[in-house]
Amino acid sequence: VATNEVTIGHAGTNNINGIALHPQSNVLYGVAGGRLGIIDTDSGRFHGAIVRIGRVRGPRGGKDVRSVQGLTFDPRNEQLYASVSKSNRDLLIKLDLRTGLPVYGAFDGDDYVSLDRIGRHDNVKDIAIDPVDSALYAVVTTSRTNYIVRYDADTGGVVSFRQGNLDAHVEGLGFDAQGQLWAVGSLGSRFEFLWPVDKNTGYFGPGVPLNNGTDYEGVECYSVEYPGLSP
Repeated sequence: VATNEVTIGHAGTNNINGIALHPQSNVLYGVAGGRLGIIDTDSGRFHGAIVRIGRVRGPRGGKDVRSVQGLTFDPRNEQLYASVSKSNRDLLIKLDLRTGLPVYGAFDGDDYVSLDRIGRHDNVKDIAIDPVDSALYAVVTTSRTNYIVRYDADTGGVVSFRQGNLDAHVEGLGFDAQGQLWAVGSLGSRFEFLWPVDKNTGYFGPGVPLNNGTDYEGVECYSVEYPGLSP
C-alpha cells in the first residue's frame, strides 16, 4: 500500500468516472449510473440523485446522457460542467446542483455543445478548469497517446493543444489552487501514477505511484487556497 495515499472507504459503486470538488463548500461531487451525486469524504460513500441526468437537445439533435467522463467546476461562478462520451464527438453540458439535471438552454438555447476532435481523436477522458484564468482543459486519448487540449467553454472549439510526452493511459485531470495541472492514469495494465503536467507544453513530469486501488479515474484538488491546507 502506498504511503502517500489514505483509503477512506468503498463508494458502493464501481462506475464513478468524473469527480469535482465545489470551490466554496468543498463538497465532492461525482456521477455514477447516469446520476449526479455527492461523495462523502469521511466514508467514501456515493449518494446519487433520485433522477437520472436524462436527455439533452442541441445542434446534433437529442442525446441521452449515459456516460459522463469528466466533471469540473468553474471557480468564478461555481458552475458545474460535465463531458459526456458519445460517438463522433463528445458533448459538454452544464449541470444544476439543485436538481441533478442539465441546465437546459445553457449554450445560446442549446443544452450542449460538441467538443471538437483533435485530428480523428475525440475520446475526452476528463476536463478541468484552471482556477487562475477559468480556461477549460481536457485530456483526449487514443490508445497510449494523450493530448492536453484547451477548449472554448462556450462553443466547444479547440483553442490550442499539445501532444503529451508520456506513453500512458490517462484517465483524470485536476488543477490545484496555484494553477498546476495534475493527471492520473496507468502505465501498462497494473501501474497507476499521479503526474504533474505542464498545461502549455503537455509535458508530464515524474509520476508518483498509486496502488491502494486500481483503475484511477479522477483527480481533484482544492481550487482555492485555504489557510493550513496544501494542494
